[in-house]
Amino acid sequence: MNRDRRLLASRRPALVPLVLPLIFCLHAVAGAGMYTAFFSLTTSSARADTVANVEVQNVQQSPPQPCVLQSGELDGSYPAFPSVLRTSTHQVFATWRLSSEHQDAGGKIMFSQLMRPFDQCHWSQPQVIATEPSPDHNIGPAGITQAADGSLLIGVIRYNASTQGPARQFRSYVARSTDSGATWGSLEPIDAGYAGDISYPASLATLPDGSSIAALYGNDNPEKAYDGTWYVRLVRSTDNGRTWNPWGNGVPMAEGRQWSEPQLLVEGRRVIMTLRYDAPQSSSDTSGAFLVTSTDSGKSWSTPHRITDNTSGMPTIAKLHNGRYALAYRDMSQQGYPFRYAISHDLKTWTPDNDVTGGSHRRMLYAGFTPLDTTSSLVVYALENPDSNPRGWASLHSAIIE
Repeated sequence: MNRDRRLLASRRPALVPLVLPLIFCLHAVAGAGMYTAFFSLTTSSARADTVANVEVQNVQQSPPQPCVLQSGELDGSYPAFPSVLRTSTHQVFATWRLSSEHQDAGGKIMFSQLMRPFDQCHWSQPQVIATEPSPDHNIGPAGITQAADGSLLIGVIRYNASTQGPARQFRSYVARSTDSGATWGSLEPIDAGYAGDISYPASLATLPDGSSIAALYGNDNPEKAYDGTWYVRLVRSTDNGRTWNPWGNGVPMAEGRQWSEPQLLVEGRRVIMTLRYDAPQSSSDTSGAFLVTSTDSGKSWSTPHRITDNTSGMPTIAKLHNGRYALAYRDMSQQGYPFRYAISHDLKTWTPDNDVTGGSHRRMLYAGFTPLDTTSSLVVYALENPDSNPRGWASLHSAIIE
């Protein structure tokens, strides 16, 4: 969620949401003014030198036909920072933040279900599950997982909207639903004793032993949030997200690089984590995504290695229906910093520049992937209107990858 330091250079035609019958609908939701909810939640080396084994050709994917899940074109709202989940019972849910701009005070956490038969436009009406009541605090974007008992866990962050706020004001929380998202409990803090528990969103995953883990980032200085020493730490819950305790050694800074926005993917005892790295302006290094792996359920981690170059944004990773890995990123080499994704079959060789947006150059506001079945996967992603930096509107989209 860090702001990019350049103005977007292109102007693209506006997206106009349509309202069609439900099975082929494009949900364009009017935004913040339509909703009422309570914060208690309604029951309603110097550089790693080169990018590892990057191929130059694109993977041939069937061209998806994206649609609009929520748009701020008419009301100026800003749906962004989505996460998506397919449960053990094959339900598919998406969650995201709705606000009026990129990092403003206030905000709402939204939730929607992809209805059967699966079609990228067949979403339930988005519902508000949490609202930030404080005039100077931000309720951050949401991550989602399914706990061992079948309940849904959504992780969010609250913090003072001022970027100068102390680290102790940054706190991650978890909300639980035991009825597939129909109702939600109150936000419960993830309090593991760190100076500041930061995550955009709080990346959550469930291990084969039934415990859940969350990846956070921050520093050990309670008085300063942005001190250039962010590192990743993990916490674990053995009671389906009700309480949390420190887990393992985390991922320390490496060669002067600080990490942010960690994202988790569990494959048995192996856990994969991707990390965002933003190179300082004064550095000859370049921003990009790094990857670490754990063979002991997240207690210890490999040395970070770079997998993208000249990219930004939260590097969401997922395994698609065809067994390949997908990595989302914001392409800083292209005008507008659009959403693109890389594909790999082994986490070592990556094919970049795959596109589901139809060639859009609107700035990417993060994305999430999940397999739907053995023949297709779903991607949910957000794009910013080119004229909306620092204020304006955004839109949330979904598409099928075959």
